[in-house]
Order: sequence, then C-alpha cells, then structure tokens
Amino acid sequence: MARTWVYTRRNRLPLRVFDALGRLLVRHGREVSRPADELCHGVRSILVVEFWNIGDVVLATPFLAQLRAIFPDAKITLLGQPHAAEVLENSALVDEIITFDFPWTSARGRYDPRRYDRPALRKLFRTLRGRKFDLAFESRMDPRAKIVLALSGARRRVAYDYGGCDWLLTDSVPYESLDRHRLEDWTRMLDPFGGARNVPVPRLTVSRSEASWAKGFLALNGVRPGERVVAVHPGASSPHKKWPLERFAAVVSEMLSWGGVRIIAIEDPQGYGAELASIAGVRSVRPSLRQMLALLAEADVLVCNDSGPMHLAAAVGTPTVGVFHPHAAREFAAFGSGHHVLKPAEERSVHGSAPQADALLGVEVASVVSAVNTVLSESSLARCATGS
Repeated sequence: MARTWVYTRRNRLPLRVFDALGRLLVRHGREVSRPADELCHGVRSILVVEFWNIGDVVLATPFLAQLRAIFPDAKITLLGQPHAAEVLENSALVDEIITFDFPWTSARGRYDPRRYDRPALRKLFRTLRGRKFDLAFESRMDPRAKIVLALSGARRRVAYDYGGCDWLLTDSVPYESLDRHRLEDWTRMLDPFGGARNVPVPRLTVSRSEASWAKGFLALNGVRPGERVVAVHPGASSPHKKWPLERFAAVVSEMLSWGGVRIIAIEDPQGYGAELASIAGVRSVRPSLRQMLALLAEADVLVCNDSGPMHLAAAVGTPTVGVFHPHAAREFAAFGSGHHVLKPAEERSVHGSAPQADALLGVEVASVVSAVNTVLSESSLARCATGS
C-alpha cells in the first residue's frame, strides 16, 4: 500500500487534534450502508484522484477499466498532474482529466507556503464542486488526499480508513495490509460496490503518427528488420531508486557482444543517462513522454529501475527487467506477465527511513544480463511459433 504521508512527532499531534475536532463537527456521520446493486444505480459522475507520478497513473488504469464496466453510463474524471493527460491520451478510460500541480507532490519546496497558490486552489475546488460528482475515490493513506475528496463536494467519498481524516469519508475501506501491490489497493476501493469484475487489463494506446515516428527513429539509427531492440532507461524519480549508471553501462556492453541487438538509451528530461551514448553502438534519445511510449512499444525489452517508464512499457505490452528495493517490488512491480524483478536480498536501511541507493548494489550485473537474455530468448521462441 502506498504511503505518501510521513508521520513524525511534529505532525502527529496536530493531525490527531484536527481529527478530534472534525469528528465533533461532522455529526451526520457516514451514509447508511446499502446493497451494492443499489449503490451502483444512478451514478452519473465519478472522480478519481491520483496526483502522483507517471507510474502511479499507469497503475490506476485497471481500476479505471473496472469503473467503466461497473458504471457504463457514468462520466469519469481523473484529477492528476499534467503528465496524467499525456499518459492517458488516446485512451477511452476517462472522459475528462483535470490537471493541477499539488505542491506537496514535489521533491523540493513541498512545505513552502509560497508554492501554495490559494486563488488557484479555490478555483480548482469550485470546478470540482461544479461537476457534482456522485462518487470520488483515492487509494492512498494520505490525509491531504482525503481533504481533496471532501472539498470536491462528491456525494460519496471512498478511501482507506488509515492515516487520519477518516471522518471526511462516507465509505472507509479497511486497510488490512501495508504490503499490498498498488493494483490491489485500487481494486479494494470497489468492495462497497460488489467488488472487482472480470475485466481485461487495459493497454495504453499509441497513435499511428506516434508509431510512425518511432519506427522512423529506429530506422534512421540503423535498426534493421529482425534485429532485437533493447531500450535502457537508467533514470528514476528519486536518487535512492537509481541502480548505478556504471552498472547499466556494463549491462549494455555485454549485450552489444551478442550481435543482432540494438541498444537505445532513453534519457530523462534532465539528460540523465546520456553518458551511455559514449559506448560504441548505443543510440541515445531524450524523447517526450508520448514519443517514449511509442519507442517502448517497438522495443523487445526495457532495462530500467523502478520508474514511470517501466510501467509505461508494461502498459504497451513490452517486457521489463527492473531493479527494485525489496519493499518497493511488493508494491510497485510492473503488472502483467513476462517481467523480471531484480532486487537485493536485504533492504540496507534504518527502520522507518527511506531505502538508500547503495542497497541496490546487491543487484549484480550478471543477474540483469541473464534476465534480459531470458526475455529475448522467450521472445525469439514466440516469434518462431507465430512465424513473425
């Protein structure tokens, strides 16, 4: 279960006081429990809150597909950061995306009062209330997200009963375990409505023009028909998630010795990973998000860290070889089949603190190389079987 609110001695007491006062003021309590089929009837407008990273938006897509199946006549709105609109472009999973850059999701200055644009926040919540949502969901144990649900004006507000501000909800879901995968975190939101249905896992879509650009890029960079394309993305949203760049370089050098393999190094927006282009035979690119999605759809495998591009690759059906911290692997592994999760045997971090980057040193180059070889071998067998 994703926890985006860190409890400290400094914030624990104020939150408890806030909760106590809130429960006194909100005496109407939660709505009376009703049968699932009755709850599903008459729902016309739904809000889903996911304002964190690229991978988090991708991991919400199976839940969005569930909502489509359960509430076929409802308009679904996603509240997220600007990248959410790019991730879900050409997708029929949502009808509307409202974007807002919430300051507390930033790596820096998240508690700087100057970053909180009060007029913009007031405008956002006026917009949300104007939609008159019947349902609103968020799946993190974060009191700030529950406050957003409450200020949206949604008639029913569904979230986990952990982390404070539960009195702002109409339907609270027991959290039970802190080590579940994000997909299950979202799926449990459907318990009050009869649970998840048998719905295919959705794929992200690439437009014809985007696919044409990716094919043209590969052709211009010497990729010939029949050659295997290995994409390498060494970046991540946090420094502690990054496997050392020199180890990615060692993996790339080994793969180039195989023959018939082309390496495309994907840089992050700041250019991290460009150093891989110094290796003879490697082509480097710093694409837009949509261009990266199109390239990943053309690749045979992506070698990466626990990152947004890993989830984008999985969402277009490309196998991944990802380096993870053990705890993160339980919560954020790529969904679908054919993915390899590589992690150190132990999490070298102090209890209650964030994992440290050096913990990833427990993942060896040979293990990553072996996983990539397995993916390419399985892909070759599949191609032979289908005659493609």
